[in-house]
Amino acid sequence: MTRVYTSKLAKHDFFDTAVADILRALDGGSLLGAAILSMCCIDYMGLAMNPSKKNTSSDFKKFVKNHMSQANIIYSNDAIAEAIYAVRNSLIHTYGTSDATEKMNLDFVINQDKIETHLKLDWRNNRFIFYLYLPHFIAEVVAGVESFFRESFSNQDPIHEWYNKIMVVLGKAGYAYRLEVSTNPGNIHARSHRLLAVLDEQNTQSIESIRNMISQMIKKLLNSKL
Repeated sequence: MTRVYTSKLAKHDFFDTAVADILRALDGGSLLGAAILSMCCIDYMGLAMNPSKKNTSSDFKKFVKNHMSQANIIYSNDAIAEAIYAVRNSLIHTYGTSDATEKMNLDFVINQDKIETHLKLDWRNNRFIFYLYLPHFIAEVVAGVESFFRESFSNQDPIHEWYNKIMVVLGKAGYAYRLEVSTNPGNIHARSHRLLAVLDEQNTQSIESIRNMISQMIKKLLNSKL
């Protein structure tokens, strides 16, 4: 079914579902669940970058290098993008080691309290160890999605094609909600999740600043649960 399309609706619907669910998982204390949903979100963005075909590992890594790097330049490194994809395979497919991590001779650590280790790729005992600091990683995914939508504003045809393939909230309640999104003069991402309020400021914040603010809010949220 072809849907009513505007660039504002497409962006809002994706943030309201795939992105906000990551943050809702954090609200419920599901840290690894949030990490898994973050990897899924990168997958979805791979499809957004090339909606005419099935998304691939190359599309996943392209989003990491092109858009998450706007929040943190380290993501532009091929080895880091490859490590992120290997972690993705482990979290989504096996909940443990995967062919991708074994091919890279890679172990990984996801933590919420060691910011200094974020995106480090160390060699230890004949294996690589890759570290993800969860507040930064999730914030960098969110900021990367924002980067994508900002860059894609001038070319809507691929976004329209992608939008017709993704899940959105429909029905009477969904229609009323999306009508409000369309008629509101600004963005209302804060309705999807309070941590997304920074995105309602009409592109006044840099992508890196968005990462920093969301990461700080996630850190505060996680500390409140200790």
